[in-house]
Amino acid sequence: KAVALTRRGNRVDCDGMQVLDCRAEGILDDTEVRTELKAWLKKNGWGNHEVTVGVPQFLASTETTEFPPGSDRNLDEMVAFETQNLAGLSEEAFIFDYQRFPPRAQGENAVLIGICRESVIRERADGLTEAGIQLADFAIAGTALAAAYFDLYPKALANTAPQLIVDIGAESSTAVIVAGEEVLYTCSLMFGTDRYLKSLAQALDVTPKQAEPVAWGADLGATDQATCAAAAAPLHLELQTAIENWRSQERPEVGRLQFTQVALCGGGAGIAGMEALLASWFGCPAEIIGVPTPGEAHSPRHMIAYGLALQGIDKSRLHVSLAPRQVRWMAKRRRRFPQLATAALFLIALVAMVEFRTFVARSAQRTDLEDKQRNIDRCNLIVPGLESTDQSIGFHQKM
Repeated sequence: KAVALTRRGNRVDCDGMQVLDCRAEGILDDTEVRTELKAWLKKNGWGNHEVTVGVPQFLASTETTEFPPGSDRNLDEMVAFETQNLAGLSEEAFIFDYQRFPPRAQGENAVLIGICRESVIRERADGLTEAGIQLADFAIAGTALAAAYFDLYPKALANTAPQLIVDIGAESSTAVIVAGEEVLYTCSLMFGTDRYLKSLAQALDVTPKQAEPVAWGADLGATDQATCAAAAAPLHLELQTAIENWRSQERPEVGRLQFTQVALCGGGAGIAGMEALLASWFGCPAEIIGVPTPGEAHSPRHMIAYGLALQGIDKSRLHVSLAPRQVRWMAKRRRRFPQLATAALFLIALVAMVEFRTFVARSAQRTDLEDKQRNIDRCNLIVPGLESTDQSIGFHQKM
């Protein structure tokens, strides 16, 4: 999925949203995706756009850590130390970044830390660069999802109670727990629409292709609803495990609170009855969220891509970058090139103006000197006559 955003002052304009169906196009692995991506972007008119790439949640790790009050000055060092703890005993190099949240009432500094193996990022960066993609940044899928939710649904920022966001993809899903402006927890789930269709097909004794009308159908009978609920049970189990893990490490005053809202997005948001299932599982309202589009109310599939694009234009509330230094430097150089070109043109214009003024001044000086030279030449012609007249005067005086 791709979303193209353009920043015009304080306004953000959406230039379009597209989906590249890898299965329909016969694209089987990441190498083929990278090869096809450049042509696909060019086809959509985005060939020269900078690209922020999403890192799947299962390849990265995020953690919200509380640091004591007054730790602003040493925050970088404390985050680096905490990152070493997240990396564990691994000898691999890691890329990390953090996002500081507004101070809490107790004065603690809550910080969202994102971390990923450097080899994973560099492999993707090298492959995309070789394919001719202008990389701007790398961001984690979970933080991009939360950033899109905060931007498109600003009322969520005023809700300080826990809210659950679930993005159901084809092979995996991403779950994010937020409260107010903070991201409390992110995780990856093994449940996806492929697994759901497979379970549903087994229950109906049909092929996954034949089960699709039931999976995506809006009108379900009591039997179909029970069958679909059973097929979605693995998602419920995985969500419960993830939420229990979050509650065990969260502050007690927050961890014991119930969810006040469940937001559903991703390609799996179209599964019939999924919205009602989430509402019944967690005992709170559930709604399908998405990116507004001209043709339809919203597009649930593009939420993560929208969050990535927000980070690419520096409008994201959650700017956790996993881009290598080389990628950041190249992106900064590209962004500053118009300023450099403008400065060069200004310098050329300034030099030309100075040269022109110097030329005008020198021309006036040359004209003045030429006038003086002509006067001198005329004087030289008069001097012999004056000398002769002077001698004649002297002779007459003697006489």
